[in-house]
Amino acid sequence: MIAKDMKRGDIIVYNDAPIIVENVQVQTPSARGAATLYKFRCRNLITKDKVDLKTKGTDNFQDADFKSGKFSSVTPTAATSTSWIRMTTTCTISPRKMSKRR
Repeated sequence: MIAKDMKRGDIIVYNDAPIIVENVQVQTPSARGAATLYKFRCRNLITKDKVDLKTKGTDNFQDADFKSGKFSSVTPTAATSTSWIRMTTTCTISPRKMSKRR
């Protein structure tokens, strides 16, 4: 994905970790030959750390392999152990970083 096409909510790979774009700022230069700069405020989806990126509009980033889907869970109610509540929600499913064993 090219930096100038990225928008809020896009998920890309940066430093071998998936990050989600939270904020986009565009700086257009006053000089004719200068490149437009894009500032991205992102969040690492594994460590939840904030990441700031500053790139040109022609820089490429790898799309992350993520899917958003629905899942349901069944939990017992507090009143009795025989009553059950079914809850359905939408979430983003993220791959876990696998550690290499030697």
